[in-house]
Amino acid sequence: MIRIQEIFKKVKSKITLDLAFLTLGLIVISLIYAFISISLHNRFLTFGLDLGYFDETIWKISRGKFPYSGVGCIWLLEDHFQPILYLLAPLYWIWDDVRILLLFQSFVMVFAAFPLYLLSKKITRHTFFSLSIVFSYLFFIGTQFAILNEFHQVTLAPFLISLIFYALSIKKNSLFILGVIGLLVTKEDLSLLVAAIGIGLIFKKGARKTGVITLALGIVSFFLLIYWIMPSISIKGVYSHMDFGEAGATPVDILLKIIVNPSFFFRTMVIPQIKLETLFRSLFNFGFLPIFSPFPYFIPLAEDFVSRFIYSGPQVTKWGLVNHHAATSAILLAITSIYGARRIEKIFLQNSKGFLVISLILIITTITQDILFKAPVNSIFKKAFYFEEEWVKNNKEVLAYVPETAAVAAQNNLLPHLTHRDSIYRVPYGLNSEYIVVDLHDGPNKYSPLTYSEIMEFVQDLLKTKRYSIVYQKGEAVLLKRNYKTDITKSKYYGDTRYCYYSFEER
Repeated sequence: MIRIQEIFKKVKSKITLDLAFLTLGLIVISLIYAFISISLHNRFLTFGLDLGYFDETIWKISRGKFPYSGVGCIWLLEDHFQPILYLLAPLYWIWDDVRILLLFQSFVMVFAAFPLYLLSKKITRHTFFSLSIVFSYLFFIGTQFAILNEFHQVTLAPFLISLIFYALSIKKNSLFILGVIGLLVTKEDLSLLVAAIGIGLIFKKGARKTGVITLALGIVSFFLLIYWIMPSISIKGVYSHMDFGEAGATPVDILLKIIVNPSFFFRTMVIPQIKLETLFRSLFNFGFLPIFSPFPYFIPLAEDFVSRFIYSGPQVTKWGLVNHHAATSAILLAITSIYGARRIEKIFLQNSKGFLVISLILIITTITQDILFKAPVNSIFKKAFYFEEEWVKNNKEVLAYVPETAAVAAQNNLLPHLTHRDSIYRVPYGLNSEYIVVDLHDGPNKYSPLTYSEIMEFVQDLLKTKRYSIVYQKGEAVLLKRNYKTDITKSKYYGDTRYCYYSFEER
């Protein structure tokens, strides 16, 4: 009995009150974000090409099947280099439902704040400031949208990045290596972030050797992946994301263009205006503290924004804060804010109340931004968020009639509710599927890549030619069943890569 009491006292002494409070707070916030995310999915407001694609491929891995996606017409590792997603497959052994991904994403991105807090406490030795930086990270609009924007592999990165910088602060090489390897197997372009971390370390006394190795590892990994490894494992034999719009087709093209025309680089960093707005809102949320961060820690943040802004379109969401692209920026802004605050406190304030003032500024700017720019977390306070519209009920009823193992084609917002099967496609592909499901109640992103008029024309053509017949309908939700197969190569959408990466339809 005495031995048990001694063990309990030792454990209690290590678990401080602030860590207990932090852990409880992170669990609560994770559940809030998970609740919002799952509620959006339940109301058919999730994007099929993203959530449906990840759900389909990871689910197939959990069942020992090759992770080829009929939704994206591509297999998991040729889309992006993301082997880390194989580690998520066991989640489906716990709960065989797409919502497990949304729940996991909420927790993993929120709990990136745990090593972030430990880092801040180590650097500043100020509890209230450390809690404030966690608050700013968790309620930054970029963080909120990254969590609530379906599921993406990049939301795993903030935890790894936070772990890397905490490991550096306590000189724990094993944690640092774990974080770096984690980034390299999360997404190929995170290799450039690894390289940027290496550049920063080269300018940090006592870390130059680590910096050189990290820089070399990041650069070599990036070029090996996009020029050799990914093309070699691709069905088409190419890296599918080698196009940066006006900036150039390849990283080498971009580099040459910047050297020949330096003004292009500066122009593309500020045009269009949304880039400057994103930069201002990001810095404002963190009280402009990142600006004061020492050079070694500022470099990775600069790389993150440059890699987003150098892209010239057409995916303009990459420049803003309303998509998953801000996930890495969110944690890097928080980390640079820690070092920026320490520098300000040492140079300008030099008193015990310095961090208290900075903390209050952080809390005020974060709350102000959430109010001014209508942060998505505010939706939980709206009555409409809890109201289930008739078209939602109709969709649920119609989907219940879809056979579990049948080959299905569905419009964008219905896809994530049907992806646990061998054959699933996004309309207008999968034209020989046994069933096609549509919801003709108009709304944003429901029919992507088609428009409302195009989906109406699509359905009318199927019925007019009698290739499909309506087998169940509730309101504007319709379930169609195939009458006979046709030559899909004659479809006007066949071979159009705007709609499918490789245009591989059901054969």
